[in-house]
Amino acid sequence: MDWLFETPWTLWVVLALAFAVIEMLSLDLFFLMLAISAGITAAISPFVDNMLIRTVIFVVICLILVLGLRPPLLKKLNRSAGNTATNVEALIGSEVRITQDVTSESGLVVLAGDTWTARTASGTLPAGSLAKVRSIDGATAIVEPLPHG
Repeated sequence: MDWLFETPWTLWVVLALAFAVIEMLSLDLFFLMLAISAGITAAISPFVDNMLIRTVIFVVICLILVLGLRPPLLKKLNRSAGNTATNVEALIGSEVRITQDVTSESGLVVLAGDTWTARTASGTLPAGSLAKVRSIDGATAIVEPLPHG
């Protein structure tokens, strides 16, 4: 244990690695800021003899990163993730194969590898043809013929 206090940078490197592992599990960017702070503190440890001063430097760097860098990074990550369609919205516009004639009342299609009940707004789409999902109503895909082009 004395070795850690004789080579204080190792303590900060171990902390940086531990924080980095925790960050990989949480993905919240908080522990990434702690890991960066511990890494910077490890880099300056050979030049600062007092453990209290190193700890104060670590805390100051943490505060700067957590309060200054983390919020804009989170905002940027959340903004880029916000444009991605998920769940039912991701299925709209998908191409489906009709396995049982689809009418305005019933039918079956294969959508995203699963069999779904389906309806059309009008007309009948024959089994074996392809269609496009216009919307989802509960567990039923509302489909329309593919545009001819």
